[in-house]
Amino acid sequence: MATYSEVDDLLMGELQAPDQKVCQKYVQDAADEIDSKLGFIYVTPIVIDPNGEFRHSALLLKRISNFLATGRLILANAASREDQYLNAYGKSLVVEATAALDALLTGTMPLPGATPSNPDASNATGPIINNLDPQSNVESFYAFATDPFPSRGYPLPYPPGVIYPGQSSRTW
Repeated sequence: MATYSEVDDLLMGELQAPDQKVCQKYVQDAADEIDSKLGFIYVTPIVIDPNGEFRHSALLLKRISNFLATGRLILANAASREDQYLNAYGKSLVVEATAALDALLTGTMPLPGATPSNPDASNATGPIINNLDPQSNVESFYAFATDPFPSRGYPLPYPPGVIYPGQSSRTW
């Protein structure tokens, strides 16, 4: 199975790491999490030469993997001791890694060198259609804040000056 980092890359510092097998599981879990999220956009596992033209992309994936694996490992170890400092450090690593993954998913941060999973399709991230109804009571309730009669305490059912299909004029 492909991973984006190695056990020796974990950011444990002075902390005592569990045995090699446990650490390898967290590294593999981090790679699986990255693949599960980025697999909707890119072909996984993402293989980028760390010494090639897109070295920065390979280093970004390695950093995300290191942060996820180390953060989850620290959180698992600190939970039994209820160590607030370790919990904060582990959480900050996981939060930063997931923020970077979200930036890759939304397209605010590109990943040059990665092969798109479907190069013919656009990377639309939101709804493709908009089903607004011009006569919706819910939309008219929240959309119009200007009321010629503010003492009523509720918004107008229709915006002022708009004549809908089927109406010849405003009668009220």
